[in-house]
Amino acid sequence: MPTRINPGDRVTLKLSKDEHRLILEESSISPELTTQMRLALVENDDLVVRLTLDDLEELVATVAEEGNNCNNMLTLGKWAHIFERVLDILEYYEDDDFDVDDLENDIFTDKDLMEDGVIDEEMLAMIPPDLQESLMAALKAKDCKNLNDINDVVDQVMADFSSKPREELGGLSPDQMDSLVYDDWDDPNGIVQLNTGLTLDDLQDSSLLANACTLLNAVLENGGSVKATPAGNLNREFVKRMIDEIIIPPELDKSFFRQEETDDEKDIIPLYLVRILLDMAGLLRKQRGKFIIAKKHEKLAKAEYAGELFARLFRTLFLKFNLAFFSGRPEIRSMQETAAFTLYMLSNYADEWQTSETLAPKVVAEIVFEEVSEVAEDESAERFLQSEILWPLKSFGLIEFRPIPDETKANSWQFEFRKSPLYDRFLNFDLTKAKPHPELH
Repeated sequence: MPTRINPGDRVTLKLSKDEHRLILEESSISPELTTQMRLALVENDDLVVRLTLDDLEELVATVAEEGNNCNNMLTLGKWAHIFERVLDILEYYEDDDFDVDDLENDIFTDKDLMEDGVIDEEMLAMIPPDLQESLMAALKAKDCKNLNDINDVVDQVMADFSSKPREELGGLSPDQMDSLVYDDWDDPNGIVQLNTGLTLDDLQDSSLLANACTLLNAVLENGGSVKATPAGNLNREFVKRMIDEIIIPPELDKSFFRQEETDDEKDIIPLYLVRILLDMAGLLRKQRGKFIIAKKHEKLAKAEYAGELFARLFRTLFLKFNLAFFSGRPEIRSMQETAAFTLYMLSNYADEWQTSETLAPKVVAEIVFEEVSEVAEDESAERFLQSEILWPLKSFGLIEFRPIPDETKANSWQFEFRKSPLYDRFLNFDLTKAKPHPELH
């Protein structure tokens, strides 16, 4: 029995930041609804908006339309998640001006089916175009009498579709791709499994881990805290000390920092990066003008906890940190959103030395190529792969690289990459743990 509310009363809708952005930037909602969407409140990592049932009716119809016109599987999945969530709210509440049955009949009409066995095109909302023929055939083969019969057929067709490999997903099924994109990397029942049992010796090639341990231990030696600047950075005296202690990647010249006499944390990229990651991981927090390490996290600076710290930094970098930091180019959201897919494909295709140009078609999701062409048409997905995935993996000691002469340009070099022996020891992917997509079953 729906909960009755007064016309004009508002109810809450919780959205991820990416879903909120998708609605505002990629849909055709009215200016009035846009204003309401922008009045979102932050709740942990989500955004909460308060909308009337009329607002939600407009939103769900718009989302259905966007999904019906969407040909990209990943974006389609996002629209489907939003659609189901809004429809659930509309089914829970009712007011004098709104009937959810009217909405369902508007989106999933069966009047044509009742007349001659052919359903309306809107029945195919949220379904990829290449499924339409098989879906229509299945619906015609079954003597559908009502909406429930239609939904049963759709559920079966979608269940079959979502469990079968797709070429555009690198041979993965939609269920497997969905689990790669949305599973928590901490979940023991998820596809992505990180080995936290590696030792410091196992991880000796990770400059990022070494710098994290160096910074944590330096803070502990300083009494567990370090004074921050008014701008919120490590103080200059502490930075000078760190320059001599952290590992500067070989492609950077350590003497540069001394010659320029820079002691600004933001100028020392390896130090700045690891401090930001430790902050985002909850290990080094700024409080009352100081950077402090909580007592419960002090153990992570010890050698015996190297594997746990390594995994935590890895999750933080690829799931929370903005990868555009490494490229300095326009942000390609899909590159980060499909990072698990790229990591999985690298595990299969990066055994031998290859350039990013050779690797990209094998390991980068199709949606990334599409977004790059729209957002950064003068760039290439290969360059984003190299700067935002491969170079960070190198700092973890998971990717090796070597320079080779660029045959197309005089006195120029490019790089080849391959997995390090550590890659498959740390990263494991169990595709048998893929979960059915909630909107495709």
